[in-house]
Amino acid sequence: MRFLRRGLLLGLALTLLAGQLFSGAMAQQAGTPTAGSPVAPSGQLDARLGGTLDSFETVYGAPDFTGDGLIRYDAVMLNGNPTILVVYYDANQTVTRLALVYATRPAQLTDTLGIMATAGTVTPTDGICDASTVSSGFGNEVYPCHSAALESVFTTDRLTALGVTQGNPGDYSIAVDPLPDAYFELIVQPGTDGASLAPTPVPGAPTATATPTLAEQYPPLTDPTTLMDGDVPLQESLSVSGTILTLQVADFGMQYHLGQDDSFGASSLFQIEVPVQNSTDTVVLFVGYNGDATTLVIGDTVTVYGTNAGTQCFDNALGNEVCQPLIAADLVEQ
Repeated sequence: MRFLRRGLLLGLALTLLAGQLFSGAMAQQAGTPTAGSPVAPSGQLDARLGGTLDSFETVYGAPDFTGDGLIRYDAVMLNGNPTILVVYYDANQTVTRLALVYATRPAQLTDTLGIMATAGTVTPTDGICDASTVSSGFGNEVYPCHSAALESVFTTDRLTALGVTQGNPGDYSIAVDPLPDAYFELIVQPGTDGASLAPTPVPGAPTATATPTLAEQYPPLTDPTTLMDGDVPLQESLSVSGTILTLQVADFGMQYHLGQDDSFGASSLFQIEVPVQNSTDTVVLFVGYNGDATTLVIGDTVTVYGTNAGTQCFDNALGNEVCQPLIAADLVEQ
């Protein structure tokens, strides 16, 4: 289906984000206030994901808290930010997960470069991360990464034992604020999907609450015509299911600029045809998505979880302007 699009300009993303981000190259800046100056780690995994528990205590000193399978430092400086650092380890004292926790989101962690620089203080020094995020069981904003040094630590069998369902030996990921609690967190762990995350134990943490289901976070839109009529508030969370009619995926480092009012960038754009219940009618919606769309094809039936982003307009083959509802997708399931 060929048509010209208005407001659908394909723009370059930040040149600093083109290619891959080297997430593991940032050196540790300081230790705990009580531990004095940290000892510089020598190996690729020392005081990092996949390293030994002893290597963390060598670098950061004695922890402020010791629990079942974890230790916690209540005030370390990571990339210039006071951080609560939680270190999880297994029976062999290999570090299997790290949580960087903040009472409020630091200004330095509002963009990809800041996130990579901060997470890079505790990821393998040879780690390389993708510049774009994916959605997975670890959250809606997950950076996939890989480290050759981790390949012999998190083998296929070890990943299976940790509940990882997506990822090869050496793969790890950085999940941005994946937990529905009062804190902002970066979680670093093997693979890109797997067992759901548990609330991070931090000082004075509120009572843990159950993680809401997707249906609770994104209530199904029972009548898609309400989007056409403008009866759904902007930014309201919702989910819809339909068939892909058109599909476009931008080249690496580029995005589609979508939306008539509050515009946003998306690496893929597609239209879905959504049936109207108790009717033979259908509604066609636009979807902008920043996750992995390489497995999607025209004709697939998908469920889209996201928010109402207003409308997307284009000129059809007759030169007439057509506007359709637009969803900013956080997750797309086939």
